[in-house]
Amino acid sequence: AGFQLHKRIHENFRKITLPSLEKELELSDYSENSVEHFLGVCAGWLIGHTLTEDQAIVSGEVMKQWENLLPEEEQTVMGQAILNQLHGMFQLDSRLISNCYGGEKFGNGIYYRLIYCTKEKKSWEFLLVFEEQLIINTIGSVMETKSKTVNVMLMNVARYTARQFVEHIKGHFPSLAQADVKTEQLLTYEQFQKVFEKLGYDGDNDPEHMARFVRHYLRNYFMQADFGITGCNFAIADNGMINLVTNEGNADISMAIPKTQVVVMGMERIVPSLKEAEVLDNVLCRSAVGQKLTSYCTFSKGKEADEADGPDDFYVVIVDNGRSKMLNTDFEPMLQCIRCGSCLNVCPVYRQVGGKGYGSIYPGPMGEVLSPILGGYQEFKELPYACSLCAACTETCPVKIPLHELIRHHRYVEMDELHLDHSPSNALLKAVGKGTSSPTLFNDAMRFAHIALEPFGKKTTPEDIKNLYPDGKINHLPAIAPKLAHGWVDVRDLAVPPKYHQNFRHWYRHYEEEEEQKND
Repeated sequence: AGFQLHKRIHENFRKITLPSLEKELELSDYSENSVEHFLGVCAGWLIGHTLTEDQAIVSGEVMKQWENLLPEEEQTVMGQAILNQLHGMFQLDSRLISNCYGGEKFGNGIYYRLIYCTKEKKSWEFLLVFEEQLIINTIGSVMETKSKTVNVMLMNVARYTARQFVEHIKGHFPSLAQADVKTEQLLTYEQFQKVFEKLGYDGDNDPEHMARFVRHYLRNYFMQADFGITGCNFAIADNGMINLVTNEGNADISMAIPKTQVVVMGMERIVPSLKEAEVLDNVLCRSAVGQKLTSYCTFSKGKEADEADGPDDFYVVIVDNGRSKMLNTDFEPMLQCIRCGSCLNVCPVYRQVGGKGYGSIYPGPMGEVLSPILGGYQEFKELPYACSLCAACTETCPVKIPLHELIRHHRYVEMDELHLDHSPSNALLKAVGKGTSSPTLFNDAMRFAHIALEPFGKKTTPEDIKNLYPDGKINHLPAIAPKLAHGWVDVRDLAVPPKYHQNFRHWYRHYEEEEEQKND
């Protein structure tokens, strides 16, 4: 596999990239810019390919997806993987990476934007920022260039190696495995400046100056808007206010300036008074992202007679959309959900498959409970089975919703009330239920279990835990075996049952007899 990958990478560069670069050289009559572009891409190929692909193939190491990690550990591993990639591809010492930007300000440099898309038209966006000084100190030193600024050649090296970098990081995310590059853009502050000049900007390429212009430009649209739509975290019953919790502030502008405001809220968002809203705001922020409070915590309603700002017309649209189905049912506790997302953070299934795998706007444990109710069992009947029933979600839920019990109740509804499973597994489980409820049938099954399963057993290997499989293990079944059985042994080893005279029941019966004889 390593050789085929190595061969394919070389063929793509030789048959696709190089011919297009050579054509560009000919069409431009070998202009200075096209020559720098050619050299920059080739240098990027050498840096990005030689330092990573060859190293991986020679060492035989392959990148593995992260498994069975807690959120904090996962973040640590992700950060370390990114630092390793930066060092491997850019020779960039992690000490040069500043952790104090906070997404607010970068020095002059290069923005590189990649949009990945699947066949189902689901897309993901990566935006990398390379500071000018870092590019000169790292990529420039690798190429032994003496330039004090990011020239075209260094820019194209950064462009190629950035794409290679994203491809490697992408390998850690199962939901991106089938995604291909749809759009890529390489933008410098100079290019941003040219775009903004079309909007009337006449300043330099300083990011603070450009950001100030953009805020002023967009603010005009907010000032002219006569209709604003917002959501609602909580609605206060005793004074008619709505409570909105955000970190951006755009929602506040949408509430304060337009003459008409429409608030869309779920029917379960109503709380009695400001006292309850205050408590829930604190719970929401702490449970969601660990903040004491978000940047903006706003309470608003229609404009009073003595007020200068606020909407003249204030409408609240209360959405049911299936929520009332939960009233007076076993699923009623789900109406307590404040959408903090803490259950997502601890769910081992969500950490592995990501939000896209749930096919709903509500992922994770809360989605497994909500989606079948709001969207119907026919569309979301698989979701209740995307759960290990470890109860971590119930443990972490700040409003004490028994999520794992509700997920299990969904399974009961699907199987015993709606009878949605028409597969052979259903009949097989019914047979197992009959057998385990009858002492005679159960004892007969124990008597012949070893004889029936021994032909499928294999000898243990040195990697197996000692004494875990004394009679061998089963890790493969023939294709004609029931799907339920395959679902077990295809992903885990099953111990071959012991012989009848060696199993626990047989031993315990003789042990009791011996104890009685001793007592007599």
